[in-house]
Amino acid sequence: MVRVKAKARKGDDAFQTRKQKVGRKKLAPATATRAEVHARTLRVTTPSAIARTTLDEVLRAGDDSERKGRKPQSREELNPVAVSAEKMHHDFKEQLSNTRHYKKASRAAGFVSLVRAIKGNYETMGTIARTPGVGIAERGDEALLNPIEILSAFTSALDAMLDTDNDVRRAALATLETILQPSPSSRDRGVRDEKLSPIDFAFSASGRVTFDMDRTRAVLRIVDVTLTHAMTSVRRSGIELLHIILRVSPHDVRAALRESDAWVKMVSRVSSVLLQGTSGSGAGAKTMGMTHLVPDLLETMLLQCDDVRNAGGLRGGFQQAEEDVGAGATPERILELFEECTPKWSMEWKELMEMRTAIFRDAERVQRATAIARAFACLTMYLRGRSLLKKSHKQHIRHLFTVKMPFTIQELTPATSASGHSGDNSNCNARMELANAIADACLPVADSASDACQLLREFLSAALRAANGSSSSSSSLLGPQGGGEGRMATQLLGPLRTLRTAFVRFSTSLLPRLLFLVPPMMRAVMRAACSADSVKWGEASLLAADVLSVLLASQAAASLKSGLRFLSDAVLMVPRLLFSLRGKADSAMLDRVAYAFLQPLWRVASGGHPLLQCPATSTDDAATQLRLSLPSLFELRVPDDEAPGAYVTVDGVLSRCTERTRELGAHLLFYLCGEAPCTGAAPPAHTTLASTLPQH
Repeated sequence: MVRVKAKARKGDDAFQTRKQKVGRKKLAPATATRAEVHARTLRVTTPSAIARTTLDEVLRAGDDSERKGRKPQSREELNPVAVSAEKMHHDFKEQLSNTRHYKKASRAAGFVSLVRAIKGNYETMGTIARTPGVGIAERGDEALLNPIEILSAFTSALDAMLDTDNDVRRAALATLETILQPSPSSRDRGVRDEKLSPIDFAFSASGRVTFDMDRTRAVLRIVDVTLTHAMTSVRRSGIELLHIILRVSPHDVRAALRESDAWVKMVSRVSSVLLQGTSGSGAGAKTMGMTHLVPDLLETMLLQCDDVRNAGGLRGGFQQAEEDVGAGATPERILELFEECTPKWSMEWKELMEMRTAIFRDAERVQRATAIARAFACLTMYLRGRSLLKKSHKQHIRHLFTVKMPFTIQELTPATSASGHSGDNSNCNARMELANAIADACLPVADSASDACQLLREFLSAALRAANGSSSSSSSLLGPQGGGEGRMATQLLGPLRTLRTAFVRFSTSLLPRLLFLVPPMMRAVMRAACSADSVKWGEASLLAADVLSVLLASQAAASLKSGLRFLSDAVLMVPRLLFSLRGKADSAMLDRVAYAFLQPLWRVASGGHPLLQCPATSTDDAATQLRLSLPSLFELRVPDDEAPGAYVTVDGVLSRCTERTRELGAHLLFYLCGEAPCTGAAPPAHTTLASTLPQH
């Protein structure tokens, strides 16, 4: 007989108190009801794995039916492309739904799958674009993701930027970066379209996705929300998203933020995360690498004519729309931002400068110092242009960047720091950027502070001296792998922008003091532009053309005897510079550079500039030397070594320029030399030129 009731206790055990358990019973383990655990099987839940398994089963079933003699399935059922396209759209929908799963691991995995799917879509579109004579419509739209699917992924990733899990936000950020800016492997393979469609999320032939302002506004709204989040990690993710959109479409960001003054508060919030506190304060390494985001955002919103994308010379745009710049925020609001951020930035700057040369042992500290100096330079230059920079502000800037500087400009520039850092190219570039930022910060007060002006002169002289290759060590610093001259144009961009700003904004006070830098500037640009590996030669040349145009239009430069000598040396280098550029591959940029340099020369020739009456050497004046060198713009005849007495004709730069630039060159040559060019590069008829020539 089976005992049902427990046996009664006897003896001393009967007097012991039993412990009664209170509460619900312990749940069974999670694996107790899972059949795959007891059956020792593997359960596949990944949509892509299921799709591959289903496709293999379909193909295997078709092979079996053919082998057994049964009627084979239709072509559409056996077409793996159609099946994979259908599965791709089905999987994409599943992955999109996983991004809103209640489990954080599923949400992160869903975004990772979306990144792979979107990258594969871009690669497919790039392959189609590379195939000659085959378009997307001919290959079928079903094999590609449609704009609605991309839009759904975009909105889901934006919503996930407020997720409290770091992995989910990181995966969502990768999805947004993939959508906003496809990888170079998929972006550069296709054929570029000259005019992109203005439709939202439309596809071009190269596989790129084009957007309008709504995309930028949506991203900036999410950035604004993340910057006010209670979690610091969420705020850093918002900063990373702002960095992406600012890098992809800065002009759209400028237009969207200028609709209100909310961007001023955004700058303050970004600054509180990136530029507050000492380095190593617990911020992520990726976020700390974006300390330049604060000055980048300020320069995007405040600086005037920062780019040189106009087709010709001085655009008159330096004073263009003074009251329009910074629209959305009044100058008084910018002044409040400056006074709010100055104490925090100054404290951080002083802490970094107290480290002296030890600051260069940590690249992140150098980046922070450079970002602070650039932010000060941008705000003070803007306030100086609005006459809102007070005397106390100027004294504070002078105290920070000149009086309490623990090192000199010579210690920062490559030419003098080569002995100790000849093998560290990144350290040299960081030093050069820091020196440039300090010089820019001193620029608004350089006209009233002699030490700030001296620092500016020292930086520009050292930068141009290093670019001219006066020291072999400086050349090795620019490129230890032998590509120093290729990076020279990039190194020149910062000093050239500083010099142009000094000449334009302080034409009466700083321009006469910096005139001696014009000839070395032209030589440095010529050397940088002639290097075979240079990728920034066009931008550097356009900046030099702007500087030359400002100088030739300046009465202060023309009134000085030494100024005319410097101008003469610079003008006579223009034909040599343009002739050396004739072999450049980018014809459009070459035409812009040629037109930018010929415009100020035409104003000199047609306006009776004192330069043409200034003796350049003991024998010939500047006008005579210019007449001798101008024909090289069209062609140059050199003696033939193989045939004595014969000449070989070398085409000049104007043979690769547009009709407008060739007409300007022919007009200039006819006005100065009294002859029209007899070459195929010249326009066939000069009726337009004749109508503009002065009547005698």
